[in-house]
Amino acid sequence: MVMAVVALRFGLAPIKINEFVERRQKSGNGRIASLVLSMLSCLSGGVFLGVCLLDLMPFANETFESVKHAFAWQTEYPFVELIVGIGFFFVYLIEEVLLKVCKYESTNDATATAVECEQCKDCEAARSMEMGAVSGQQARMELTAASAARSRTTSVVRVAKEAIAARRADGASEIVKSITFIAAFTFHSSLEGFAFGVQDSALSAATLFFGIIVHKAIVAFSIGLRLVRSHPPRKIIVIVLVIFVALTAPIGGAVGVAIRNSDIESVSKDIVSVVLTGFALGTFLYITFFEILYTEISSNNSKILQWLSTAIGFAAIALLMIYE
Repeated sequence: MVMAVVALRFGLAPIKINEFVERRQKSGNGRIASLVLSMLSCLSGGVFLGVCLLDLMPFANETFESVKHAFAWQTEYPFVELIVGIGFFFVYLIEEVLLKVCKYESTNDATATAVECEQCKDCEAARSMEMGAVSGQQARMELTAASAARSRTTSVVRVAKEAIAARRADGASEIVKSITFIAAFTFHSSLEGFAFGVQDSALSAATLFFGIIVHKAIVAFSIGLRLVRSHPPRKIIVIVLVIFVALTAPIGGAVGVAIRNSDIESVSKDIVSVVLTGFALGTFLYITFFEILYTEISSNNSKILQWLSTAIGFAAIALLMIYE
C-alpha cells in the first residue's frame, strides 16, 4: 500500500505543475515556466531511457540466458533485441493506422458537409425559379453567385473541418499511445512488486522495498508528466491512468507471494517474461525518442539545458541500479 500511495502522489504532482505553467503563460510570464516544464519532460525521457538500458534490457538478457540453459540451447541470435524491435514497430504501426483511419473518416465528413452547403444554395435558387417566386434573370443571378461561392465555401469548410479532424485524430492517437505505454510499464512495475514478493529474508525484502519506493517515485513522476503533456485538457484520463499504475506494484507483490508458494515451472515463467519485457522495451524506446525527446528538442527552449536534464534523468536511474 505504501508503494501505491507514493506512486500516486508523485504521479499526480505534474498536474499541479502544468496548471502553474498555464497560469504563468496566460499572465505573459510563461517563458521560464515553459522552460522548466520542458526540462522536466527531458528529465522523464532520460528516466525512461535509463529504465530501458539499465533495468529492462539486462533483465531480459539474463532471463533469456536462463531459458537457453534450461533447454541446452546453443545460439547467438539476438532474440531479445528482435522482440524489442517487434514491440517498437508494433506501437509505431498502431499509431500510424489509427491516425490514418481517424483522418480519413473526418475528411469524408468535411467533404460531405461542404457539398451539402453548396447544393443547398443551388437548389434554393432553382426552386425559386421553378415556383415563379423570382424572375428568371434574378434566379440565374442567384445560381451564378452560388456557383461562384462554391469554391470559396468548399475551401473554407474543408480547411476548418480538416483542422478539427487533425486535432481529433491526434487526440485519439495520443490516447492509444498512452494506454499502450501504461500497459508496457504495468508489466515492468508488476515485476518490481513480484521481485519484492518472492524475497525470503526480512533484510532483503526491506532493502528491496526502499529501493523500489525511490525508483517508483521518480518513474511515477515521469509517467505523470508524460501523460499531462499528452493530454492537457483531459485530467480525468491522467488521473485514472496514474491510479492504475500506482496499483500495479502492490498487485505484482501479491502475485509474487502467490507464485512463490506455487509449483509453476520457472522455465515457462521465464519465457513469458522475456517476451513481455522485450515488448515493453520496444514501447519505452518509441515513447522516449519519438514522443518525448523529439518533441522537446523541436521546441525553442535551450538545447543544452534539455541535454542536461535528459542526462540527469538517466544518471538517476544509473545510481538507483547500484542498490538493486
